[in-house]
Amino acid sequence: MKRHQVIQEINLTPFIDVLLVLIIILMMIQNKIVSQIAVDLPHGKGQDKTLEALELTVHPDGQYSINQKKIKDLGSYFKDFADKNPTVILYGDRKTPYSFVVHALSEIQKIGITQVSLAVDD
Repeated sequence: MKRHQVIQEINLTPFIDVLLVLIIILMMIQNKIVSQIAVDLPHGKGQDKTLEALELTVHPDGQYSINQKKIKDLGSYFKDFADKNPTVILYGDRKTPYSFVVHALSEIQKIGITQVSLAVDD
């Protein structure tokens, strides 16, 4: 008759699994607690800056419009605004050839307007 020996080692794998789960739970709870801390920020009166942006639309047929008005020549139109350095928001249809958008950007750059944003759909 053979005797069975009892293994006297502790299996650490389940113990480590439980510890990792507890650490993850504690990290999630701590993140929620930190995000719920109320902060009373100081109040101040800032300067209202209402910047008017020029909305430049590049149409698929190569036409341009600014603030919903069709224009013929970009360069001559932007010369009036060069000293103000306005913000230009560039809208382009998906079907608009890339060369038309590049032309519009180069005309804006020639005048010296530096604040240009490209409009996209969310």
